Amino acid sequence: MAAVDRAEARCREIGNILANALELAGQTVADALLAGDDATAAAGLAPGRDALTAERDTLRRAIAELQERERGLRREITTTADEAQRQIEAALSPLSEALRRSAQEAARQIVSIFADAAALADTAPSMVRVKLPTRQAVEGLAGMDRLLDYRRTVPVSSGVIDLQHAIRKAAPAVRLGPVRVQSAMP
Repeated sequence: MAAVDRAEARCREIGNILANALELAGQTVADALLAGDDATAAAGLAPGRDALTAERDTLRRAIAELQERERGLRREITTTADEAQRQIEAALSPLSEALRRSAQEAARQIVSIFADAAALADTAPSMVRVKLPTRQAVEGLAGMDRLLDYRRTVPVSSGVIDLQHAIRKAAPAVRLGPVRVQSAMP
């Protein structure tokens, strides 16, 4: 704060004056005498130690007051910013909830796609191209502090179950494992 800086500079200046008071007083009086001033008047020109000490004490109290005012203003700014943040949070809460629900729905769809791809991966190796990336996605979607709660298994969709039955019926010579109605979560 500029006012505090100015007051502190003046306090340092007064400190220097007080430290060199006798020498400075002698110089000031000598200059006045050389200028033709009366000796008593010249002696009165020397800076008074008590006056300088009082000025420095007053400046120190002023600095403390300015610093307290600054702290008060900072508290007000913080309070105002906190209130603004609460209002923003309240205004955005419905949108946040809607976005979370949308994200959860998308996550459930990815988990369902994974379950279906995993169930068909034994039947058609090309399904691995779907199973592997969706498996990685599912790992980031389910669990603590994630969009979905973790479950050990996920049901395979009825359409994929029907498809597994149809494939086994149409190609009995192909050795396939049992029809999968659930897929293990990664």
